[in-house]
Amino acid sequence: MTDAVRRARAESDGPFMTMTMAKVLAGQGRWTQVLAICRHLLRQDPGDGKAAALLELAEGKMAAAGVDRLVPLMGRWASLSWRLKLLRVLKGQCM
Repeated sequence: MTDAVRRARAESDGPFMTMTMAKVLAGQGRWTQVLAICRHLLRQDPGDGKAAALLELAEGKMAAAGVDRLVPLMGRWASLSWRLKLLRVLKGQCM
């Protein structure tokens, strides 16, 4: 569990679990906390359409952030994999 998730859970019992706070945090790009607030609001009122819509937006942003981090990692992995293969070929030629 990340520190951001821990903080969001710790704050979930605080007095700032409102749609207004969720919107402020969304404007700051603090999507983990937005998720925690929206889930809290939906537990209180499952029919809250605004909270549901913001939750969906936050989940999309979190998923996109994961993909954004994954693409460079995959590129780095491919590069390192290619280098390892090349080193193995060169090592075989030196023996």
